[in-house]
Amino acid sequence: MSSRRQSRIAQGVGLLLVGSGLAAAPAMSMSAAAADEPVDLKIATYNVHSELSVSRAVADVAALAATGADVVSLQEMGSRTRRDTLRAQLVDCETCELDAYMPLVGPEASTPILYRSDRFELQESGSLKVSEATYVGPEGAGPSTLKAKFVNWVKLLDLQSGRTVFVLNNHAVPSVQTSDGGPNFKLPERLALYRQHMTGLQTLVRDFSSTGASVFVTGDFNVNYRTDRVVRAAMFPYARLGSLATRPTWFTLGEPATGTHVLTNGFDKRVIDYVFNTANDAVTVKSQAILRGYASDHRPVLAGYGLAPLQEETVPTEVPTAPVELAVERGDKQVAVSWTPTADESAAVSSQTVTAMPDGVSVTVDGAATTALVGGLVNGRRYTFTVVASNVVGASPASLESPAIAPATTPRTMTRPGVRVKGKRAILTWSRPPRTGGSPILGYRVVVDGRVRTTAPDTRRLVVRLARGRHNARVGSFNAVGSSSLSAVTRFRVRP
Repeated sequence: MSSRRQSRIAQGVGLLLVGSGLAAAPAMSMSAAAADEPVDLKIATYNVHSELSVSRAVADVAALAATGADVVSLQEMGSRTRRDTLRAQLVDCETCELDAYMPLVGPEASTPILYRSDRFELQESGSLKVSEATYVGPEGAGPSTLKAKFVNWVKLLDLQSGRTVFVLNNHAVPSVQTSDGGPNFKLPERLALYRQHMTGLQTLVRDFSSTGASVFVTGDFNVNYRTDRVVRAAMFPYARLGSLATRPTWFTLGEPATGTHVLTNGFDKRVIDYVFNTANDAVTVKSQAILRGYASDHRPVLAGYGLAPLQEETVPTEVPTAPVELAVERGDKQVAVSWTPTADESAAVSSQTVTAMPDGVSVTVDGAATTALVGGLVNGRRYTFTVVASNVVGASPASLESPAIAPATTPRTMTRPGVRVKGKRAILTWSRPPRTGGSPILGYRVVVDGRVRTTAPDTRRLVVRLARGRHNARVGSFNAVGSSSLSAVTRFRVRP
């Protein structure tokens, strides 16, 4: 940290943005933060359209910071010119009162995180690569080859409350959801990237929340909350992050009247930008707003929270009570179990043990954790789980059993299809996959010359009318978890 910035922090001056005319209240001292009253914390997320001019994009960010946001997460700010101008005008100038985590190379720079330097001390930062640059074809939003995706994050010490908070910033793959809210199985490559993104994000949320700190997740997830909360597809945010007791403000305060994304036809009801928070006794959701008057096709979201000041720990005097509200999410030979701890300050928890039945496999995690990943399970076998909380006094009774669930993965790759040609018709047949992954087959994808056709699970024959010449065919299957890889190619010829 530069001596200039150290001096600014030591002086505790208010937030002053160049050209904004806004000054924030001075930061509270640590002694003032010892009061019981929660302090306000405002977190904003904004997808700044890549086609905006640099000056307009940076002006929008300055206006957003001037609303009083303590943390601002940005998407589509990855160009070198945008990054350098943002730093020059809002971060690195003598009168600037923002700091930033903004990796200096590659696509990681596309999701910077800004935060008030008079309020926060940066303790750690990082970037998790969740997918590689991938060709996804011409269908769907964005280019046919999507850039690598990253989740950027910061660990901040809040000088007002004395608490540590994590903020994670995301920009997920587009065109993954159908209009009714389910996964768009016609674009399996995009779904595979989205699933990778959510898996990586879940790992970070689990790790960070297990420290006992408050975790906030921001960004453009390209999934409409209005339909996602109804369908609750296993791979989308409502179910994935909800299994970790991580919810957006929309969940607590209700759906907004307008949306965060404005389509070219003027439709503006889609809610695809979010600020989430993990369940934590220190955090209260207080407000949400979708802001107008910005130049992007996305509208900024401003979420308000109450953050309780850190209190001195108490010494346990009795065993904890059992955790409640167990939820489960399946994986490949593993299940993620989440729960809600019971509030009991006199029985601080030091560890929690999750046990799978009937196998008896158990995992012990930190006392602050609300999730655990139980591995070594058998795909397709149904399990229930219990959680026992322990402290220095002893162990709680076991929780009530979780809902039953069977771990599963995508089906195995199938053998290549058989083809019989009759005139200009090709009759394709195929066998079931050697293994279903522990979940029933929901259908088959037959790809002939690049065109995808989908059949029902009990249909393993397809007649296709083709022009004369050489052709090729591949086949794959899908279950509730996702799609298998396509089979090897069968090449054939339709003669005149």
